[in-house]
Amino acid sequence: MDLAKDLRDELKRIRVEADTFPGIFEAAKKIAETLDIEIKHKQKVSRQKNRANPDVQSAEEYFRVTVFNPFLDFYIMDLGERFIDHEKILEGFSALFKHDLSEIDKAAEKFIETVEFCQKFLDSGPTAVLIELKMWKKYLIRKGDIKPNNSLKALDDCPEENCPNINMLLRILATLPVSTSTAERTFSSLKRIKTIQRNTIKEDRLNGLAALAMHRDIGITADEVIDELAKNLESLNFFFDKRRKNVTNFCTRLCNADYYRSVK
Repeated sequence: MDLAKDLRDELKRIRVEADTFPGIFEAAKKIAETLDIEIKHKQKVSRQKNRANPDVQSAEEYFRVTVFNPFLDFYIMDLGERFIDHEKILEGFSALFKHDLSEIDKAAEKFIETVEFCQKFLDSGPTAVLIELKMWKKYLIRKGDIKPNNSLKALDDCPEENCPNINMLLRILATLPVSTSTAERTFSSLKRIKTIQRNTIKEDRLNGLAALAMHRDIGITADEVIDELAKNLESLNFFFDKRRKNVTNFCTRLCNADYYRSVK
């Protein structure tokens, strides 16, 4: 949260002083010269509604007013909406990483607000979840004074059967997106997968193809595919029946060819 505030303050300073843009513009000019692109600004007209129409004298000033400043304004606003406006809710998650029970008691108020915010995903009320958090910390101490510093490591040491609510809070924290780019990439992948030719594709197959496209960095071996097919005997029997029919048809055609060849 402090990093978000520091970043917002620095962006506001850059927005007011505008001391960073000249260096960015010079770098853009060099790239444009390499690509043989001329950077120029549009002239101001008396009446214009379809584009920015600032009263500027140079291309640098034009792009600072129409591109750089709006981008900073949007980024500053987005930081506020995603982090600072939900400061109490996000700070409540920090109680999950407090290792001392006295520190958990100090952060109990914010943690309860976070639990109330996520109540529809939990099985117990705020007080019960707070007690469950303390029990989980005692479990980590008995296990060897384990001190996870992020949600993924904490999930590995949080048994779902013993601490279901804490496990769910850690899952929520681990899946909170910092930006919308991941979700937007997901929709872009779906557009490429579900084309007009695949309009009748079923949900299970679509989910599988989408997972393969989004996690293309994970390699899949032939043995893993065979093991997955073996779990569904109907699909496996259909696969072998189809191959068996193809072999039978091929043998029949081959015998017929030999018969006709002998008759001739």
